[in-house]
Amino acid sequence: MLKSKIRKSLSGCIYFFHRILFYTHYKKVTELLVPNLLKIDKITLGRKGDGTYILPNGLIDKDNVLLALGVADDISFEEDYLKIYPNTKIYAFDPSISELPGQNAHIIFQSKGVAGKTSERKKLITFDTIIRENNIEKDKQIVVKMDIEGWEWGIFDKLNLDDYNIPVIAIEFHMLTLNTISEWLIFPYHFWKRLTILRKIFKRYYIFHLHANNYGYTGFKSFYFPWLFEITLIKKELFFDEISRDINALNSINCKDREDIQFPFFK
Repeated sequence: MLKSKIRKSLSGCIYFFHRILFYTHYKKVTELLVPNLLKIDKITLGRKGDGTYILPNGLIDKDNVLLALGVADDISFEEDYLKIYPNTKIYAFDPSISELPGQNAHIIFQSKGVAGKTSERKKLITFDTIIRENNIEKDKQIVVKMDIEGWEWGIFDKLNLDDYNIPVIAIEFHMLTLNTISEWLIFPYHFWKRLTILRKIFKRYYIFHLHANNYGYTGFKSFYFPWLFEITLIKKELFFDEISRDINALNSINCKDREDIQFPFFK
C-alpha cells in the first residue's frame, strides 16, 4: 500500500512539472487527433461504454483474422464480430486472466500479453511472434483490436506496418500510462516518443472514428488533453486507387513531351 502511494505521489509530481514544461507537446498530440471525413457506414460492436469499438462497414474481407489484444472480463466485441464475420479466426491475448470470461470455440486464447519485446517473466510476446507461432500468412487480412494498458507503444515502435495486411485497427491509446522503469525515470522522453509514434501511424492510416475516454483528461487554457483516446484507423492505401481516379481525372498534362506524374507520388 505504501509503495503504491509513493508511486502515485511521484507520478503526480512528474506529471505536474511535465505539463508545464512540455505544454507544446501536449498541444501537438491534440492537434493530430482530427478524424477524416470518410463516407463509410459505421458499425458499433461490443458492450456499451468501456468495451465499444467502431468499425467501417464493407472494408473488411469475410475471410480475415482478428487479433484481439486485451480482453479482460469482456468478449462482447469478439462475439459481435463473429456475427458479422462468422468465418473469422480470432486469436485473443491477455496476461491478466487464465481463461476467457465466456467459452467460445471460435476464439483461440492465450494468457499472454503483447509488447515491443519478449519477456518470459511478464508473459509478454511480440506482434511478429503471434504471426509466426500461429502460422498466419503475411498477405492475410488482419484486423487488430487493441486495449493493452500502455504496452501498445512498444508494439508500434518495433512494428513495421508495411509488413502485414492490416486494413483496420481499433485501439485505445494510453498517453500517460507508465509500465516500465525507463518510462518512469525519463517520462518526458517517452511522451515525446509516443508523439513520434502517433505521427508514424497517421502517415499510413486515416482516423475513421475518435472517442476521448473521459476517465481522465487535463484542461489547458485553449484545449483539453485526453489521457486515453479510442481510435479506429483505416489504412490509407485502401483509398489510393479511388482518390487517384477522382483527382487525376480533372488534371491535364502541362508538358506533353514528358511523362505525366500524378498522385500517389510513391511506388
